[in-house]
Amino acid sequence: MREISRYKEALLISIIRIVANIIMVGAIFLGMYMAQTSVGGGMMTLCAWFFGVTIPTWIVALYLTRYVRRLARGRSVSMVVLPGSDKPCLVEWTVIESPRSATPGEKSSWWEADLSHATDPSSFFGA
Repeated sequence: MREISRYKEALLISIIRIVANIIMVGAIFLGMYMAQTSVGGGMMTLCAWFFGVTIPTWIVALYLTRYVRRLARGRSVSMVVLPGSDKPCLVEWTVIESPRSATPGEKSSWWEADLSHATDPSSFFGA
């Protein structure tokens, strides 16, 4: 699957929403026209045409938006120069937990994590 940038993601999602809104306005006009030409039950015909067009349109827009967001996973990808390497590497990362606010001068609980499983930094440099 091809990844897209954050700008393209925002642009595509905006286009999806604009097109869905234009279709919704068109559904209002179509429903009003069909209600005018129907013999009886004008409000029933209007609702049937409006909701019959609008609900599937927004369902498709929702799934297209999810698909575009799935393509835009590049937000959690960074170019990083790792220790012992000259070239930057593409690294995918995920934030597991956000830091909690602490009072000034006090360490928060996320900083005082158990680091017994951490790797010795000198092993990165081939020592």
